[in-house]
Amino acid sequence: MIFVLTSASNNVTSFNIDPTTGALTPTPAGSFSVGTGAVNFAIYPSGDFAYILGNEITAYTIDEATGSLTAVPNGSIAGGNVAYVFDPIGGFMYVSGSVASIYAYTVDTATGLLSAMSGSPYAALQFPTWPAVSPNGRFLYVPGQGANQTIGYSVNSTTGALTSIGSVGSGVGGAMPQAVATDPSGKFAYVDASPSIAIFTVDAATGILSLVTTQDLAVSGSANPPFAVGTIH
Repeated sequence: MIFVLTSASNNVTSFNIDPTTGALTPTPAGSFSVGTGAVNFAIYPSGDFAYILGNEITAYTIDEATGSLTAVPNGSIAGGNVAYVFDPIGGFMYVSGSVASIYAYTVDTATGLLSAMSGSPYAALQFPTWPAVSPNGRFLYVPGQGANQTIGYSVNSTTGALTSIGSVGSGVGGAMPQAVATDPSGKFAYVDASPSIAIFTVDAATGILSLVTTQDLAVSGSANPPFAVGTIH
């Protein structure tokens, strides 16, 4: 199932995916309204919950039969937010704030409710944008547009708490980094520093990024929404 958020009208449209052809057909729910100011949509890795980011973060349960979303009772958290990412291992959510903060939440895997993590918000670089968590869940990386750098954090596997491991990528490849992504092996990280991509190796023990090179994308604009890295079989 695919959900498409149209932020201009604050609507979500759901589609079923044909398992043979990949073709999309509207679900019985079709298109329906969500909260005002919605800008981002993501599904929790388990597939049980969806979260819409806008003037607040709102949790929804997903009806797999109809494609509809139902708001989780008391499932909204206010805040000026930009972008967010789920930890693939420990059930945590990390949200880039609008100025210089990272908000951290634990996810109740039974209800979808979010709880603010002790120590949140964490200090970030100015104007943080699209974050990424390493495939093993040990590190979080957040670009800071205002600082023209990317900051890294180690993630406590039990609590989700963040510890800064420092900034990388000052001035590489361009200005105002928009997004960061890691490859599935966890060996490399990529920072959109348009008009180039900055390519880093990742130290598996410390999470520190080391610049390898920058590569011109030969495209206009920046990777926003964020780019993705995957393995093609």
